[in-house]
Amino acid sequence: MKDRNGNVKTNSKNEIKFKHYHQSCLKELEYERVGWNGLYDYILREFFTKELPSLLIMKLKEYRKLYSFQQMLDCLESIEEKIKKIQYKDFQHLSNLLVWMLKNNMEDYIKNQSQKVVEDQQVEEFRFLKINNSNIKESSESENYDILD
Repeated sequence: MKDRNGNVKTNSKNEIKFKHYHQSCLKELEYERVGWNGLYDYILREFFTKELPSLLIMKLKEYRKLYSFQQMLDCLESIEEKIKKIQYKDFQHLSNLLVWMLKNNMEDYIKNQSQKVVEDQQVEEFRFLKINNSNIKESSESENYDILD
């Protein structure tokens, strides 16, 4: 096992810690780890200086039951300007603000993302139909086939 910085973890006897995972579980764990590292680094870089408050970390990990870390990161990036406009007293107030903004904007962000996916699929289907229709039209003009053949 490795920590956030990539250092190998050891126990008190200096033995390397390791766990066995299924291949599919390992991929999911790695996806979550990359998402968490991205979210942690983003919040630290944009809003805090040294480290994140433990309460904020707990709240973010609670939201993981509902959303992926990558979705939370994308949502925070989309509302970053709104957050930076708000004045806050201290880091605890900022932590509460981040959690509140994330909670209030996450549903809208998910709806917007799913709407974009639907629109992209519709555009692709339209392109596909347009290409297929033009191919059918070209082939029907160039060759005459009898239905009974």
